Amino acid sequence: MGAPQVPSDDVQHGPTPKPASTRARQTVGRILDATGQRARARAARTTFARALTTLGLKNGISTGDYMEDWRRFMKVAGPPPVLGVPGGRRKRIAFVVPEGLYPPAKRGHGIMSAALRVRGADVMFVTCDRCLPACESTSVLDYGTPAEFLQSDRPKPCDECYAGVEAAVDAFGLPRTQLSAYSSPDLRKEAEETAEQFRDAPLTELVGYLRDGLALGQVVETSLFRFFLVGTLPETEDVRATARRYLRASVEVAGMMEQFIDVWRPDVIVSQCGLYLITGTSMAVAESRGVDQVVWDVGYRRSSVLASHKGGFVSELRLDKDATWDTPLDPEQSRALSIYLDGRRRGARDDATYHPSPVESRDAVLAATGLQDGERLVSVFTNVVWDARVYAPDRLFRGPVEWMIETIRHVLDTPGVRYVVRVHPAEVKLPKVITQERMDEHVRAIFPKLPDNVVIISPEDHLSSYSLAAASDLAVVYSTQMGLETLAMGVPTVVAGDPFYSRKGLGIEPQDLSAYYQLLTHPTDIPPMTPDEVELARRYAYYYFFRRMIILPDIIDAARTGLPRIRDLRDLEPGRYTGLDALCNGIMSGTPFEAEDPMVLESILDGKVS
Repeated sequence: MGAPQVPSDDVQHGPTPKPASTRARQTVGRILDATGQRARARAARTTFARALTTLGLKNGISTGDYMEDWRRFMKVAGPPPVLGVPGGRRKRIAFVVPEGLYPPAKRGHGIMSAALRVRGADVMFVTCDRCLPACESTSVLDYGTPAEFLQSDRPKPCDECYAGVEAAVDAFGLPRTQLSAYSSPDLRKEAEETAEQFRDAPLTELVGYLRDGLALGQVVETSLFRFFLVGTLPETEDVRATARRYLRASVEVAGMMEQFIDVWRPDVIVSQCGLYLITGTSMAVAESRGVDQVVWDVGYRRSSVLASHKGGFVSELRLDKDATWDTPLDPEQSRALSIYLDGRRRGARDDATYHPSPVESRDAVLAATGLQDGERLVSVFTNVVWDARVYAPDRLFRGPVEWMIETIRHVLDTPGVRYVVRVHPAEVKLPKVITQERMDEHVRAIFPKLPDNVVIISPEDHLSSYSLAAASDLAVVYSTQMGLETLAMGVPTVVAGDPFYSRKGLGIEPQDLSAYYQLLTHPTDIPPMTPDEVELARRYAYYYFFRRMIILPDIIDAARTGLPRIRDLRDLEPGRYTGLDALCNGIMSGTPFEAEDPMVLESILDGKVS
């Protein structure tokens, strides 16, 4: 592409929209069916779903045929029209899209950007085009050893990933620009020299690096947790060399995004996740340049997203003191929440599940835990170690591993109490991010022989975490979402970390180690939750699962899923879908990312949401 140009306020990027005729819009579905593409896409999804189920995931994740389905839809319907915008200048929204291998991200970016264009926004995609020495789409699993990564010119997934980005963006008929268009020899030289400064420095020094006030060292550290899939970064040469490579890439991204912002002058920059190399650096640059930031991620509920202003949704939820979640649930809301939470045992209404066929009986719980008559059962639910280091700030402990080891150390000789550590099943059941630092291995390395009152349930075990929680007198968590669900079940829960549901009076949050260990070793001193306490937890659970997880409409078969469906481009217009309105209003006007979709609520109550 040519040299970047500063657009005028009324410039139209890409081809001039040609709205499809009413007749064409009405026949979109029939044409898709006539081409046979929908049938092929369904068959592909069914085949893929069987493979996913074998791996412990849930039916419903799209394949490459999904984007082809969208491409055909957009070809018939025409590019999204632009509605009239009062006041002249259109909002400029830039989507930073470095990831072409994650179908939900491609789908979310596409639907939101098309809907924003319909609402009058000027939308631009900023894509990575294989110009960086590191990225956020790769991990150590792509290589035999870290040394193999360091010997390569660029990350292994580059070609496949870039092709995925191109296909996704082009499927929605929207303009894109490439990061490399904003690079220069001087920037690449700066990046290389910056990384070289840390050749003999300890890792702790590198992660503290600031570039003109931008905390790029922190972005690198977060990216390393994701690359190595560990929560503890050893001071080895491979790790330090990888850190330097990521720092070099982060400096390049920072410089390129500064140039892009100067050229295109976006009002808002949107990214998925917003924590790792490209998106994390881009968000830091946007903040430093006074550009609004929106970060979104895939929610648990099928077809849902969680969005936030500036920082990720976890920190926004944790720190938000003004959220209006503490309001009574009406009977329908309460019933819908109960239906949904019960379905989470098998992921019935979620995009993914770790146990499609969980072992749920009380007899199974008794057999797995060895619980004896008269014993109290305390269940300890872990996080995925690397994930906790990314999302959960330290509070009482320096990370989830120290929490686990010290917790076990202090309960070894506690009489009359059975402590069961349920290791998070996602450690081994998400193929692309299988943890390289297992919690059960940490425990056994420190405690080769555990006493009878401490039991470890491995991540491979299909014992239902929910059945275990239901049998427990007390739950203990670091920052896993399971803590919110145990509270909503009415199980007293001790929270040792600082999760998104902390600071709200829901769980028991000890303020020092002495208080924490006292709670652990004297569970009989902790009273059952009162009905009002359970109701408070359920209110927050409803807020989180039903109002913050915003449902996106899709072109998939609504009769099959019970979810909102886009039949033609008019369905992207304001007033059609509550969730889409909330997302677009939040991006364009800074309003809260909250929406309660009555259509979806009704579908759950009627049993239509699969």
